[in-house]
Amino acid sequence: IFGYTGDEAIGKNLHQLIAPQRYHEAHQTAFVRFQQTGQGNVIDSRLELKACHKNGHEISVELSLSSLHLQDCWHSVGIIRDITERKLTETALQNHQAKIEMQNEELHRVQAERDAAGARYFDFYDQAPAGYLTLSKEGLILTANLTMATFLDIARSDLVNQPLGKYIFKEDQDIYYLQCKQLFEKTAPQRWEMRMLKKNRTTFWVQIDAIAARNADGVPTCRMVISDITVRREIENGLEKNRKELEATTVRANDMAAAAAQANQAKSIFVANMSHEIRTPMNAIMGFAQVLERDLSLTARQAEQVRIITHSGNHLLKLIDDILDISKIEAGRTTLNETAFCLHDLLDDLELTFNSRAESKGLRLLMEWDKNMPRYVTADEGKLRQILVNLMGNATKFTKKGGIAVRVRTETVAGKTETLRLVAEVEDTGPGISAEDTGRIFDAFQQAVAGAQTGGTGLGLAISKRFVKMMDGKLTVTSQVGKGSCFRFEVLLKMATEIDKLEKPELRHIIGLESGKEVLRILVVDDMADNRALLCTLLQPIGFEITEATNGVEALEVFEQWAPQAIFMDMRMPVMDGYEACRRIKATEAGQATFIIALTASAFEDSKKQVMDTGVDAYLRKPFQVEELLEMLGKGLGLHYVYDEEKADAPDHLPAQPLTLESLAALPQEIIRPMRQAVEECDIAQLTGLIVQVEKIDSTTARGLQALADRYDYAKLNQWLEKEK
Repeated sequence: IFGYTGDEAIGKNLHQLIAPQRYHEAHQTAFVRFQQTGQGNVIDSRLELKACHKNGHEISVELSLSSLHLQDCWHSVGIIRDITERKLTETALQNHQAKIEMQNEELHRVQAERDAAGARYFDFYDQAPAGYLTLSKEGLILTANLTMATFLDIARSDLVNQPLGKYIFKEDQDIYYLQCKQLFEKTAPQRWEMRMLKKNRTTFWVQIDAIAARNADGVPTCRMVISDITVRREIENGLEKNRKELEATTVRANDMAAAAAQANQAKSIFVANMSHEIRTPMNAIMGFAQVLERDLSLTARQAEQVRIITHSGNHLLKLIDDILDISKIEAGRTTLNETAFCLHDLLDDLELTFNSRAESKGLRLLMEWDKNMPRYVTADEGKLRQILVNLMGNATKFTKKGGIAVRVRTETVAGKTETLRLVAEVEDTGPGISAEDTGRIFDAFQQAVAGAQTGGTGLGLAISKRFVKMMDGKLTVTSQVGKGSCFRFEVLLKMATEIDKLEKPELRHIIGLESGKEVLRILVVDDMADNRALLCTLLQPIGFEITEATNGVEALEVFEQWAPQAIFMDMRMPVMDGYEACRRIKATEAGQATFIIALTASAFEDSKKQVMDTGVDAYLRKPFQVEELLEMLGKGLGLHYVYDEEKADAPDHLPAQPLTLESLAALPQEIIRPMRQAVEECDIAQLTGLIVQVEKIDSTTARGLQALADRYDYAKLNQWLEKEK
């Protein structure tokens, strides 16, 4: 073992001969004590030590010493074994064992239990958390530790000289034989995973680390470290399953997102089509109604009928806008249009608007807001106004007695010096909303009981809630049946500096152009004959020369041949749309000097930018107001109109006669009852229609009722109708 011959070793100091220099002093001290007492720490023990070979290299040895007392002297008898190769193998095994931390912890627990039980010997080989095997080149098990026997649930003695292949799962045997073949051919360490069989034929997963070796006789063998990785494989399989499920979920989510995007695109197309299809005929209806309103030859009855058409058209347009608004929101096409405006003016306008409505129903409107709160703010004024109009309109509509209170205040936002929180409450003494209804009134087309009885689209609250959310706020309601409701919302605003207040010009009745002006040529381009006829009817009496075109191609031809000073261009037409036609016209030198007004029935605000990008000079949505269109044209061409200044002073109706209870009593209840309801609901169209029916029965009474309606004196109307009751 140490490289010495017997002659070289006999008679020499053993400690000096084989002990490393660093241990000489300790060995000598222990040996002197042993000679005196026969006792020592290493007596009757098995130790693994480092020893010196003759060539100076250190080797690992196992030392077992016993004491012997002869002739009053203490002697020691020892057995020394070279365990260098075993230590190398154990080191390799320990490196593999370190990868399985939990199994190592189990090893420490077992070792502690064995130590506590007073076991004198500790066999690391048998108690390792991994199985150790030595195989012959033929695959027979030469040695196995207890752990390996435990893995297979077979006695260790029953494993020896058995082929390991009989414990390999059938489907994995090819892997096993291939790895063993490569191991002996290449003599390089191999690692693989496979399934093995227990005694009861159940399978478990193992990881095998194998090295080729030779026994003391130089016969090739294989040493294996086998680790149970069943739990790890189960975790990996679970993770793989989760990964596949996640991939499948991702695919489904992507499909759903694509479907949602496609649905939103379809909604956008639907809204655009519906807006065009509805607003186009509405433009003709509303436009010709305005033409008739300007006709001084109409009788009083005919004038009232035209007013009914106009009012009903505006009401229908409001319903259409509500439906289109909710469609635009759901299609993701609604955006905030933030501008600086006067918050005080907005609240004053609302108070003025709803005060007369409330008074007509005998209600009290109380507006409470701090006059010291910021006057100018930046936000989407239109959406904020619509939210308040919807809430105040509902409160006025459903409240029969008592009143409505509107409270508005602003609060600072922590950490944001330029941001304000607007808090508004609209409280009424109406019928109240049940708990069941409060959960759905903010959904589109859903109404509470009172709303279903009164009518409406059921969109006002849905739109308001979405607008509030867009403005970084929330809308809530508290209500008690029989006592009333309180709607509360808060939105974020930004501080603004003082703005120039724009005075909206008064729209007066235009009857012609100032004399001495050349006749101006105007091209009207629209695929709808009704819309072309409307513009011709409006423009020709004023003194314009009109030519028509039905699409963009015709418009280009007329423009080149006729050279109009102005063009009214519909943007959505067959053959060539207005977008392309405008771009081509504005690309010419003559087109640069031509004033083009784009007419569109689009429901989307962002379409204005798309239209203006074509180079047009002005933009007007259908249906339009006649005077607004003419003023826009006049401003673009620098025109001076002649106005009918006397029209405002001319009486539209015969002098009204005072009402009497007798005259009202003569009217049938089939007219009185719905008239009273129309007054309560501020339904002017319904009220006007009923007055027309009264005119057939009693023209004097009809004129008296109409006079009150014209003055919006709903309070007095309500008093007369209540007296009749």
